[in-house]
Amino acid sequence: MKKAIVSWSGGKDSCFALQKGIEHNYEPAVLLTALEATGAYSKSNGVPIDILKEQAKKLQLPLYVSNTEWDNYEENLLTALIACKNIYNANFCIFGDIDIDSHRNFDELICHKAGISAYLPLLGMSREYVASEEVKSGIKAKLSVIRKDKLPTELIGRDYDEELVKILRTLDVYLCGENGEFHTMVYDSRLFLEPLNISLNKIMHIHDIYLIAAFTNQ
Repeated sequence: MKKAIVSWSGGKDSCFALQKGIEHNYEPAVLLTALEATGAYSKSNGVPIDILKEQAKKLQLPLYVSNTEWDNYEENLLTALIACKNIYNANFCIFGDIDIDSHRNFDELICHKAGISAYLPLLGMSREYVASEEVKSGIKAKLSVIRKDKLPTELIGRDYDEELVKILRTLDVYLCGENGEFHTMVYDSRLFLEPLNISLNKIMHIHDIYLIAAFTNQ
C-alpha cells in the first residue's frame, strides 16, 4: 500500500478520487482541507467545518486543516503538505482534478516542493464519464456553491444526480464544475460508515456572483 494524504474539499470529486485511490492500492492517511481565512468553511466548496469533521468521522480518517487566503494559498498548502507528510509518514497526495492542465501542473509542482508525489486518479477521464460514474458509485452530494452567471439560482442545494447532470448538459458549464461553475458537498458514499443527516439552513449571496448554501448536520 502507498500511504497518501487526500486533498479533501468536502466535495464529490475529492471523494471519487479517494475511492479510486483505494481501488489502486493507495492507503489514505489523512484528509487535508484548505479553509477560508476565518476557518468556518472549506475554500471554494463552502463546506462548514462541523460538516467537514463529520465527513472525516464517517470516513474514519483524521482531518488536517489550513486556514488561508488566496494570495498565500500556495505557501500555506505547502506547509500543510509537509506537516502531513511528517505526521502521517505519507509519500503521496491524492487530488480530484480531472482535465485542466494548470490544475495538474500546480498539484505536481506543490507536491514536488513538499517531497512527495501527486496522484490524480481522475486525470484524463472524460467529464461525461466522471459525472456518470460519480453518481453510479454511490456518492451523494448537494450543490453547495454556484455561480449565478452560470447556473440557475434554483439549483443551489440540489442533489448532484442523474437529473441534475441532464440539466447541466443544457448549460455552458463543465459537467463536474471543474472550471468553478459550481461546487458540491458530499453527505454519503460507499466509504462512509453512515450518511450525514444534513439540512439547508440558509442561502448566502457572496460578491453578487456566488450563492452559498449553508448546511447543518442534524
